[in-house]
Amino acid sequence: MQPRTRLPAGRGLAAGRATPGTIATVPVDAAVLPGAARVTAGLLRVVARGSLLWMAVALGDGALQANTLAQIRASAVLLLVPEAAARCVLRVLAG
Repeated sequence: MQPRTRLPAGRGLAAGRATPGTIATVPVDAAVLPGAARVTAGLLRVVARGSLLWMAVALGDGALQANTLAQIRASAVLLLVPEAAARCVLRVLAG
């Protein structure tokens, strides 16, 4: 283990050299979403994740194993549509 080294006195933040003018700032575009939009997007994502769990259970039970077209339809309707709708809600209201 190496010993800790200390800066000489009068250097760093304690010396007062860092002022607000020396810190680089970057402009950022931020959007504040209404609460209803966040709740709606959250619920849509919960539905999408819940349906993914349901599909995993259905595959284990054999309900969707035989029919691959049913697997594609189920994943499109239950997972992709709610996820895309949540993304659209957030996109529209973010500007």
